Amino acid sequence: MTMNNKIKLLFTTLGLSTIGTVAYAQQVSLQGRIPNPESQQQTLTLSQVNGYKAAVELAEDGTFKATFPTLQPGLYHLEKVGELYLAPDYQLQVTVNKNGKNTFKGKGAAENQKLYNSRQSLSRFIPSSPDGPLFKAYAMDIPVFISQLDKYRTFVAKQAAGSRDDFFASTLNNEAALATGLALRSYRIYYGADSVKLANFYRFMDSSDRTAPNATARIDSAYKAAHTRSFTTDERKLVDSLNYEMLRLDDVQSFNQSSAYRNLLDSWISDRVYKSGLLGSKGFENMQLAQIHIANTQLNDPTIGGHYRYQFSSAYLKLIKEDAEADKLYQSFMSDPTNAAYQPKMKAIYDKRMAVRKGKPSPDFNFENIDGGQSKLSDLRGKYVYIDVWATWCGPCKMEIPHLIKLEKELHGKNITFVSLSLDDQKDKQKWKDYVAEKQLGGVQVISDKAFDTDFVQLYNINAIPRFILLDPEGNVVSPNANRPSDPKLKEELLSLLQ
Repeated sequence: MTMNNKIKLLFTTLGLSTIGTVAYAQQVSLQGRIPNPESQQQTLTLSQVNGYKAAVELAEDGTFKATFPTLQPGLYHLEKVGELYLAPDYQLQVTVNKNGKNTFKGKGAAENQKLYNSRQSLSRFIPSSPDGPLFKAYAMDIPVFISQLDKYRTFVAKQAAGSRDDFFASTLNNEAALATGLALRSYRIYYGADSVKLANFYRFMDSSDRTAPNATARIDSAYKAAHTRSFTTDERKLVDSLNYEMLRLDDVQSFNQSSAYRNLLDSWISDRVYKSGLLGSKGFENMQLAQIHIANTQLNDPTIGGHYRYQFSSAYLKLIKEDAEADKLYQSFMSDPTNAAYQPKMKAIYDKRMAVRKGKPSPDFNFENIDGGQSKLSDLRGKYVYIDVWATWCGPCKMEIPHLIKLEKELHGKNITFVSLSLDDQKDKQKWKDYVAEKQLGGVQVISDKAFDTDFVQLYNINAIPRFILLDPEGNVVSPNANRPSDPKLKEELLSLLQ
C-alpha cells in the first residue's frame, strides 16, 4: 500500500448518523462504586459538553446510584469515573478498581467496555497516557507516526463492528478519528522537542521579562534550543493537511457530546486566526476580535456558531478597557437575533461591567492575609488602592512582580496601598505563602477563599489573570482594568493622581 493511500485511510468522515436524536421514554439506571470517596462528598456529577448536568447519589462507602427517566444516547462524563456511553433502557453497573481500571456489568456493559478499551488502546500504537501522546511519540518519523495512528483506527473499527448499536458504532469510530486528529495536533506542536529542554524553556518564560528590548529574540532562541529536530516545509504541509481532514464544522451531534470534537475545533479556530493574517497591522488588533470574526464568517451552523460567538464575545467584553468599545460590542451582539439564546447571559456580564465602571463604588472583600488574619478592602479607604489579581501558577502574573516591586519602592510613603490578591486554590495556600516569603513580596498579601469563584472576582468579570484594579481613596473605581506595572503609563497615571 502506498504512503498516500495509508494517509487517506487515516481519517473517515467525522459526522455522526442522525440515529438516536429523538427523545426516548425508557429510563436509564446507573450504579457502581468508586474507591476512597471524599468524606464530605454526597453526589457525583454526570455531565455532557452541551451543558447537561445531573446529580448521582454517592454513599459513604463509595457506592453510587441514579435513575434517569429520559436520557439521550451518547457520551457522558461521570465525576471520579470517566467517560461513559449511555442510552435508553441501560442498566449499567460501573466499578472503579483500586488499580484505576474500570469494569462494567449489566445492559450497556459491552458498549462501555469497547469505549474504555478504545480509549486505553491508543498507547499500544503510539507512546501515550490518558492525557495524550508522550514525548517519545514526538521523536517518531512522520510515516511511522501516521502508520501507527492508522493501525489504531483499524483496531477501533473492529471494536465498533462488533456492536449491534449503530449509533454507538458511529460514535466510537468518530471518537477514534478525533483522537487521531488531536494526536496529530500535539505531534505538530511538539515534534522533535526534548522534554527536559522544553521544561527549561517554560521556566525561562516564567522568569523572563517580556518587555525587555531583546525579549523576543531570547524567547525565540530558547524555544529553538528545546527542539532537536524540526519539520521541513513539505513535512509541515503534510501534517497540517491531515490534522483537520474531514473535520466538519457543522457536526452538531459531535459538538453536543464530544469533548474531543470541541478541542479539535478550538485548535482549528486558533490555527485559522494565525494562518489567515487576521492579527497584526493588517488585521485585527487582538485575538478575541479575530476569533469573533472566525465565528461570524466560518461557523455557519446556528448551534456551533452561536456557541462560539458568545464564548469569544463574552470573553472580550470582560477584557475591553474602553467603555465605548465595550458598548459597541454589546450592542452588536444584542441586536443580532441569531444570538437570542445567549443574550440573557451577555446582558448579565454587561450589567456587571456597568456596576464597576469608573466612579462606581468597588465591591468589598474580606480575605485571609499572609499573617493568617483577615484583611478587608474597605478598611483601606483613605488611600488609593492598586490591586494585583494573580496566582503562583500564572507565568505572566509572575513576570509583572519585579515591576510591581520596583513601583512600590518608587512610590513608598505616598498615599497609595498596594494589594496582591492571589487566586490560588485553598489547597495551594502553603505554596502561596512560600512564594510570598521567597520573593519577599510587600504590600497587603491576601488569598481568595474560592479562587476565581469568589464574589469579588466574579463582580469584576475577571476570567483571566493578571488583572489590575485601581480605586480612589473613597473606595470608588478609577479603573476596573488598570495598566500593568510593566507599562510606563501606570507610573505616570499614579504620579498624576498622587500630586
